[in-house]
Amino acid sequence: TGCGGIAGGTGVSYFVGCYNEGVVTGRSGVGGVVGSARFTGGDPNDEGYSYNNVAMRMCANKASVYGDEVVGGLCGDAQFAVYGGYNEGHVRAEGNYAGGIFGGGAMAVVHNAVNKGYIYADAFAGGIIGMSAVGSIVVNQNYGVVEAKTSHGAGIIGYLGGRGTVTYCANYGDIVCTGSYATTREDSSGEHYGGVSGQ
Repeated sequence: TGCGGIAGGTGVSYFVGCYNEGVVTGRSGVGGVVGSARFTGGDPNDEGYSYNNVAMRMCANKASVYGDEVVGGLCGDAQFAVYGGYNEGHVRAEGNYAGGIFGGGAMAVVHNAVNKGYIYADAFAGGIIGMSAVGSIVVNQNYGVVEAKTSHGAGIIGYLGGRGTVTYCANYGDIVCTGSYATTREDSSGEHYGGVSGQ
């Protein structure tokens, strides 16, 4: 767990002005700058999943980031906050949770971030965030194509829990469903896609 262009795994930490141009490939918790700040738990939806806090300011990734699950342009998984994040690298999770800025975790505060990279996951793919249980997502823009094979693909966040807000965000990229549920809204099977939020 944990593979990143600057730091693979980390405790409570603050990154300022970090920049990555090298391809990052890992398994779970993979990011262009920070891989993972996870210290317990198995799946991001588990109640027992716990993270350290990671904060970033004015950080960027320009390289491809690949992993099995929980993959982000800047950070894979953490309790995460960023102001002024930028990604133009391809971000791909063969399983679930991929985001242009943040793959997924318990909490995300993302302000003034931009994604221009192609994002892919089997499920929970977002131009900015793959998944967050709690979040404040403000003044973010996505220009990249977002592709979710089975469910929860969206321009800003694939899945946001009940205690989150999305404000002044814009999506300019295409949302692609490559599985059997080619739809832009919830269908009878419960699969979710959207220009801004998958669910």
